[in-house]
Amino acid sequence: MTESTIDMYFVAAIIDSGDMKTVADEQVDSTWLRQEAQEMFVAIKGHFLNFGKVPSRETLPTIFKPEFAAQIPLKAPEPIKFYIDALRDRALATLIASGIKSTMSKLSKDSPLVALDDVK
Repeated sequence: MTESTIDMYFVAAIIDSGDMKTVADEQVDSTWLRQEAQEMFVAIKGHFLNFGKVPSRETLPTIFKPEFAAQIPLKAPEPIKFYIDALRDRALATLIASGIKSTMSKLSKDSPLVALDDVK
C-alpha cells in the first residue's frame, strides 16, 4: 500500500463507517494527510459539523472537486483505526526526520553544544 493510497483508504473508511467519533477520539490532524486527502478530510469534517453526519458517496462531488471524489476507493478493506494508526506513524516519522535534519544542520554549522540544545 503506497503512502497516498493509505490517505485515500482513510477517507473511504470515514465515508464507509460514518465514524467521526473515532477520528475525534484519536485526534486525527489534517496535516497527517497528503494534499488532496487533506482537502477531502477538511470538507468531510465540515459537512459533519454542519449536518451531523458524514456525507454520502453521492454527495461527495458537491462538497469537493469531482475529480477528488473519483480517487476515493469504493471500499476500505480495513477498519478506520488501521488507517489512523498508519497515518499517525507516518506523521511521527516525518516529525522525527525533521528534528534529525535540524540537528544535523546545526552540527555542521555550529558547535555540538548548539546541536545538543536542539535535541533537548
